[in-house]
This record gives sequence, structure tokens and C-alpha cells, in this order.
Amino acid sequence: MSLRLFSSFIIKNQKPCVNCVNYIKYKYTYPHDEIYDSETKLGTCSLFGEQNIVTGNIIYEDALKCRINSFSCGINGKYYYPKDDEK
Repeated sequence: MSLRLFSSFIIKNQKPCVNCVNYIKYKYTYPHDEIYDSETKLGTCSLFGEQNIVTGNIIYEDALKCRINSFSCGINGKYYYPKDDEK
């Protein structure tokens, strides 16, 4: 039996972002891009981001960044609200 010094443990999150009402799924430009995309595109969170003061467009923060940052939602999902079908 060997021991790895730099391995990480996977901890199952009880509050995944995809089940949250604030999660915005990534929208592909073309319909077949989702099928042939080799990378998984991350969605965004509707609670965090910034608004362009000239155009008024809102750029939402990536959901992963929100969950990593303790000042945003954090690992524990401080602003996690389950979708109605999850209750």
C-alpha cells in the first residue's frame, strides 16, 4: 500500500449550484456546440457580478468562483436556495 502525499479528497457537496434558483446555465451560441464541446462550460450566479455603467449589461460571476470565494456564496452555499422541484 502506498501513500500519496499530495492527493486530495473529494467531498460530496450537499448544495450543488446546478440545483440553485440563482444558477444560470451556460447558453451555447449554436445548438450542436453542446454535443461536440470537449470542455464543460460553467454557469454563472445571478447574485454576483457587475453592471457596465455605460451599456447597462450585467456580467455575472462564474458559479465556481462564487463558491470558492468566502465573501460570495462560499463552500457552504450561504446563498443557496433550492429550486421548487428540489424541496
